[in-house]
Amino acid sequence: MIKALLKKYRRATIGEKAFWEKQGASIGKNFSCIGKLNMGSEPYLVKIGNNVRFSSDCKIVTHDGAIHVLRNQIKELEDADLFGKITIGNNVFIGMNSILLPGTEIGDNCIIAAGSIVKTKVPSNTIFRRRSC
Repeated sequence: MIKALLKKYRRATIGEKAFWEKQGASIGKNFSCIGKLNMGSEPYLVKIGNNVRFSSDCKIVTHDGAIHVLRNQIKELEDADLFGKITIGNNVFIGMNSILLPGTEIGDNCIIAAGSIVKTKVPSNTIFRRRSC
């Protein structure tokens, strides 16, 4: 409990960018985030370019916990894990409540619409507004 409180305090005092960089994320210049960004437990798998802005309540998920079901069903997969890098290019806006799933690649000059769930390669100069993977 004390460890969680210290982590929360440190995050509030050093800012989002510095907090996630200390956790291993690669973040470019002019990063901004409205509210807190959730990068989960593997921020070292996240690379964010320059001039990227996150709106509130966004999540970056670098692992798929659903593999737990297969671990219980298939003996050869009892220790399996599923992780994926997430890469965000330059000059990108991620809208409110968006979720970026493992393996997501977002090119330069993109807008990810609010509420989007992304698990794909989004080409540069694209507005992504789908709510499915």
